[in-house]
Amino acid sequence: MFRMQLIRGNRVDLLASRTDGKERVSGSSYQEDDDGTALGP
Repeated sequence: MFRMQLIRGNRVDLLASRTDGKERVSGSSYQEDDDGTALGP
C-alpha cells in the first residue's frame, strides 16, 4: 500500500514537474491521485 502510494505520488510529481508549464496536470494526475492519495501541498 505504502509503496504503491509512494510510487504513484512520485509518478505524479514527475509528471507535474515534466509538464510544469507545457501541460497542467489536472485531469490525469487527479484521476491517479483519486485512486491513491491526494495531491501534495
